[in-house]
Amino acid sequence: MPKIVSLRPNILIVSSFWPGRDTGGVAEMGLVLAYNLVKQDNVTVLINDWEQRTPRETQEYGLNVIFYRLRSPWTVPRPIRNFVGWMVNCLRELRDIQKIIRDNKINIVQIRFPVPSFFVFRIIRLLGGPQYCVSFHGSDVHQFHTKDWPSRVLLKWLVAGASATSAVSRSLAKNAEDLFPCASPVRAIYNGKSVDDIIDKSNQPITWPHQINFESYLVNPANMTWVKGQDVLIRAWAKLPNDVSHFHLLIIGEARDAFEQCLQLIKELDCSDRVHLLGSLPQTELFSVMRKAKGCVMSSRHEGFSGT
Repeated sequence: MPKIVSLRPNILIVSSFWPGRDTGGVAEMGLVLAYNLVKQDNVTVLINDWEQRTPRETQEYGLNVIFYRLRSPWTVPRPIRNFVGWMVNCLRELRDIQKIIRDNKINIVQIRFPVPSFFVFRIIRLLGGPQYCVSFHGSDVHQFHTKDWPSRVLLKWLVAGASATSAVSRSLAKNAEDLFPCASPVRAIYNGKSVDDIIDKSNQPITWPHQINFESYLVNPANMTWVKGQDVLIRAWAKLPNDVSHFHLLIIGEARDAFEQCLQLIKELDCSDRVHLLGSLPQTELFSVMRKAKGCVMSSRHEGFSGT
């Protein structure tokens, strides 16, 4: 009888961020990626966890997740001490990664947010292991020059061995090609909301919270964290001149570490009639609100707006 071969690839997603351990969109988008891939492919997630010296495999969010330390040969502070530690453990750690790949029959590795310690996947590739692709996000490109020279060398060596590269916006893809000529061409694959989705799914009527009902508004769709900078946005909104004071600001997202500060700011600046914290909304309702808005406004402290 002929052997039946599955055409579904076995994908290993490698990242340093994971929901429950890390907050913000970077962790959540990794989970969204895994959820969508697992519908048609076999997916394992490997999370770089400095505290996990031996692989720890578990089931989270319905996915096979492995936590394990991926060590870079050069880490500050204490670079000499870390280099010695890497020399002592590198062969064992290499074998552990190879075992994860072998046990899960991995034939494609997807590296999110490339960091120097992920260079091990190029070594594995040179030893006959699976191909890997690298996806760039804002900080991977914009903060590259702030890294020490050994880290830059490791990152360039990692990227040079990738079978494919992508970025989350066209402008970021162009910047990545300029920074990593060996990665060209970098394909733009958006990790934000598709405009077509917003149009297709935005036909539901809006049920305004707290009887809010108005036509002229801008929307800030982001969880309320210090990084997202809603406090900056609220201060700016309170200073709007009178001729545009009829514009309302809707902040839509989970109440996280910046929520209480923003509530206090709205009270202090006396702008509760124009600034509204709506919390999280169902996706279809969020799309309706976004479609009917005059525009979206972002105030993140250090993001490249690649997903907006």
